[in-house]
Amino acid sequence: MAAIGSTPFERGDEAEGFLIVTAAADQGLVDIHDRRPLVLSPEAAREWMRQEISGKEASEIAVSGCVPAKQFSWHPVLRAVGNVKKPGRSVNSTCLLTLEIIDELKCVTKKPLFQ
Repeated sequence: MAAIGSTPFERGDEAEGFLIVTAAADQGLVDIHDRRPLVLSPEAAREWMRQEISGKEASEIAVSGCVPAKQFSWHPVLRAVGNVKKPGRSVNSTCLLTLEIIDELKCVTKKPLFQ
């Protein structure tokens, strides 16, 4: 498991926090990438982000409070999405268009349609 985030709400800030947690890929994504997003339920996320939580408790919550991999739909996207040298709206717009095309065609593939 790997994570990065910010919990400003525990400091009294009005801004929202964020958290990105990954786990080993399984059930569908493993052919494409070795990591997958670990999505927690809202209750589990709040508990996981408590400042006083132990590492053992956080690991237990990550296992018991995560959305199962079978709940995800995996879609191929442009390689540019993962390229930090190509940030910007044009990359995101192209990728969204790619997803719309995939949805329209009901296409299932393990390789990106465009590279």
